[in-house]
Amino acid sequence: MKSFIVFYKFNFIAFCTEKNQIPEVIKDKKYTFLDNFSEFSLLFDCFFNDDNNQNIVIICKRGIPYAIKQCLKHLKLIKAAGGIVRNTDDKYLLILRNGRWDLAKGKAEPGETIAATATREVEEETGVGNLVIDQLICKTYHVYHMFGEWIIKQTSWYDMHTHTPSSIPTIPQYEEGIEAAEWVTKDEVTKRLSTSYAMLAYLADVWQHNKQN
Repeated sequence: MKSFIVFYKFNFIAFCTEKNQIPEVIKDKKYTFLDNFSEFSLLFDCFFNDDNNQNIVIICKRGIPYAIKQCLKHLKLIKAAGGIVRNTDDKYLLILRNGRWDLAKGKAEPGETIAATATREVEEETGVGNLVIDQLICKTYHVYHMFGEWIIKQTSWYDMHTHTPSSIPTIPQYEEGIEAAEWVTKDEVTKRLSTSYAMLAYLADVWQHNKQN
C-alpha cells in the first residue's frame, strides 16, 4: 500500500511514503503539506475539530502500516460495506440521506462476510433486491464521533448489478434517515456525490477512473 486516506466530514488526511505517491484523485485538491510528521495525537486533536476546513497530506517515513496502526491506536475500528448498483436500464442507485446524496451502506453483523453485508444493506436501505457483486471498487476510511468515542469506519465498496428495472419502485428506509432512493445516470452519480461528503466525492472519482481503464 502506497497511500492511506482518512476522511472526516468534508476533508481528508492522506498518508504517503513519498511525494510522488500522492493519489491521483486528490492531486488537484487544495491541501496543507507536512513532511515526515509523527505527532499523531496532536494531528487528530486538530483535524477532528469542527472548525477544521483543510485537507492535509503527510509524508510518513515510517510507512503506511505504521500510519494505519497509529490511527487504530487512537480510534475504534468498525467495518461496513455498500455499493454502487447498476440496473437493466443502465441506471445507478443513489440515496438521499439526511439531505445529502449518498450510497447505501451499513455496518457488518457478527459472523457476516463483508460481501454479504454490502448486499444486505443495499436491499434494506433501498428495497432493491436480486443483487450480484461484480468487483470491489475500493475501501474507504472515515471518522465520526458517537457516544463519547471517536470511530474510524472501514467501508468496502462494491460494483453491483441487479435485474430490477427502474420501473419497480424503491423502498427507502425512512427510519435510517433515507428520504429517497433514485436511479440516475452514470454522470449524475459523480455530479451528485461530488457535492456530498469528501469520502463520497473521492469514491466517485475512483469509480469513474476504474470505469475508464
